[in-house]
Amino acid sequence: FILDWASELRVKMLERALDWKRLRTLQAAGIAANSLLAIVLAKLGFGVYALVLPGWIATLPFIWDLFFRAAWRPDWSWNRTRYRAAWSYGWTRIMAGMLTTARPVIEGAVIVQFTGFAQLGFMSRAVGLSVLCCQKFPGVLTMTLYPVLTRMARKSEAFERANSLVLRLVGWIAIPCAILFSLVAHPLVRLVYGSKWDAAIPLLPYALAGGTAGALYQATTMLMLADVQHRGCAVAEFLTLASLVVCLFAVLPHGIAPYLGSVALVQSIVL
Repeated sequence: FILDWASELRVKMLERALDWKRLRTLQAAGIAANSLLAIVLAKLGFGVYALVLPGWIATLPFIWDLFFRAAWRPDWSWNRTRYRAAWSYGWTRIMAGMLTTARPVIEGAVIVQFTGFAQLGFMSRAVGLSVLCCQKFPGVLTMTLYPVLTRMARKSEAFERANSLVLRLVGWIAIPCAILFSLVAHPLVRLVYGSKWDAAIPLLPYALAGGTAGALYQATTMLMLADVQHRGCAVAEFLTLASLVVCLFAVLPHGIAPYLGSVALVQSIVL
């Protein structure tokens, strides 16, 4: 956590400066060092530590860049007026993050009580595939574009046009992927997970519908944050969590597939 804190600080500084070349160079150095150390430790017989320890190495290029190249040092001064906006934004995002984190915890606990661990496993496999198919690339795209959008003049015609283009691009990626992979759900699950997970096949179309709604929801959240509408994002997270709890107790007893469908519907309504 301590290493990641310093690393993420440098990442955000480079994103704010739009210094993509240096950001990607440091990321590449961390990934290469991580992979190399993992292989070396595995060859030397370190077992599970070959998976755990290299993760520390990935942060070191950013830490070096922060403290030595940029010569950054913490400033312990405090100005209530100057930091009021950051304080409000930070706490709002922390609360929204807690709500987001609570969703899978509550969902997993209730599903296990209603259906058991096996059904939770099948659902997790279907949802995992939906995230991979519908949300992975849009997530990287919006995360990369976010610093650029924050530099644009809010309420301007260019800002509105950029928002529209981003949302449409995410839709044109997620929706066709969801339709395509729903049509080939059987061979896709067999290829990725094997025949032991065939029970996830009928769940995949519902999970893909939720993945599409989730991709558009995440993109919209990013666009709202770029427009400093963080309170609206927190309200949306609260509504999503409250609706999820209702679906768990009202729809889940009828089966996992109807529950996944209801979650997709709720996410679309909140969107």
